[in-house]
Amino acid sequence: MSSRGAATTSWPGVALIGAVLVVLVALVPLVLAVDDRADRQRAMYQDRYEMALLQYKQADVHGEPEALVLGPEESVELAGSSYTTSPGVSVVAETSEDGYCVNASNSHGDVAEWRCWADDEDPAKSPGAARP
Repeated sequence: MSSRGAATTSWPGVALIGAVLVVLVALVPLVLAVDDRADRQRAMYQDRYEMALLQYKQADVHGEPEALVLGPEESVELAGSSYTTSPGVSVVAETSEDGYCVNASNSHGDVAEWRCWADDEDPAKSPGAARP
């Protein structure tokens, strides 16, 4: 006769696993909300970056960047390139003696922080500096 050990259940262990699962399920809406916010901000940050690149090219080609304000889906010609903002995104570029600063916002109320570059500083190689 073989003796088999009876399986024992650790109720505190099962309760702990259940509690962890409940917490994970409860976090799903929070994770989805953070993901949605990141998705809606992506176009805003992309437009700010593209405008910074165009301002850099504008300074290279024409000697100085160009101050401008663009609303959603507005277009401008800079440094020989046409640029149109994304739907729901506004972009502002301001110039100074040393360079330019670019900001963007979207229709959800999100605002990207101002980033500034010197005229000869390539935004593809530098994240820029916070606006003083």
